[in-house]
Amino acid sequence: MAKKLFRKKVVFAAIESPYGTDATPQTTATNAVQTKNLSITPLEGDELQRNVDGGGLGAVPTVLAGKYVMIEFDVDAAGSGAAGTAPAYGPLIQGCGFAETVTTGVSVEYDPISSNFPSLSLYTYIDGTLHKLLGARGSISFKGDMKGFADFHFKFMGLFMPISESAAPARDYSAYQTPVPTSAANDELTVHGTAVPAAAYNWDMGGNLVHHETTAGEEILLTDRQVSGSFTMEAPDASGFPVWDRAQDKQTGAMLYEHGTSAGNIIEISAPALEVGKPSYTDQNGVAMVQTPFVLLPTSSGDDDIKITIK
Repeated sequence: MAKKLFRKKVVFAAIESPYGTDATPQTTATNAVQTKNLSITPLEGDELQRNVDGGGLGAVPTVLAGKYVMIEFDVDAAGSGAAGTAPAYGPLIQGCGFAETVTTGVSVEYDPISSNFPSLSLYTYIDGTLHKLLGARGSISFKGDMKGFADFHFKFMGLFMPISESAAPARDYSAYQTPVPTSAANDELTVHGTAVPAAAYNWDMGGNLVHHETTAGEEILLTDRQVSGSFTMEAPDASGFPVWDRAQDKQTGAMLYEHGTSAGNIIEISAPALEVGKPSYTDQNGVAMVQTPFVLLPTSSGDDDIKITIK
């Protein structure tokens, strides 16, 4: 038997309608996702011990129930190449509980929603072995450390389908743009109206994913989100961002992170109400830094705790 090479990983994704109906994403080459650092758990679920009496000592047999699949990967945080055109990874963001709004020639906005969540069909090929996830929903996070690349990280849970052998079909990654490195020239972070000298910035939607099953069927549910993150900044003086005060008084304010400067390859992350957590000192290159955790709160309008804008 020929050895399978884990390097030969391919993912296709497409939005389903209705839920759990196979969208056959592999039939369209541009549905291929240009992933990084992919990992997959092909079979998850609850192992139920039968606890049969055997007349002696030893393990008991089990039965696997509530089967599902988990997959995680990174995607470069880059634009679509043209302002107002949705990026190739747009369906993935929607599958994490976001609505997509396209303003032609200007921008594409992704806003969180609290109902009617889209779902995805995900086909993952590992050197000729096909793992299907139907009814998949996920959670998204972001990381942007200086002198590196900014990445979106996606984590999906999907309904288990039988594993089969199938060669990966043709794929077209041309819609994926070359990312720009995180740098002083390409990145800017503003917190509560003050530009922050940040060396690292990250957030996580904290989406709660569950496999829900009744006699009527099974579904992957997104039941909650708790958006949190952190940024690491140079230790401020009196004229800088008052991180210690905000950690105590819990005043909230706007946040804006901008990555990229050229139209068609700009990512913006914004939020109306960032609440500062408990900061702590760290050392970077001998410079005193302050790692500052935060949570992003929705306003009374709801579903506005974070916004992703591609332009």
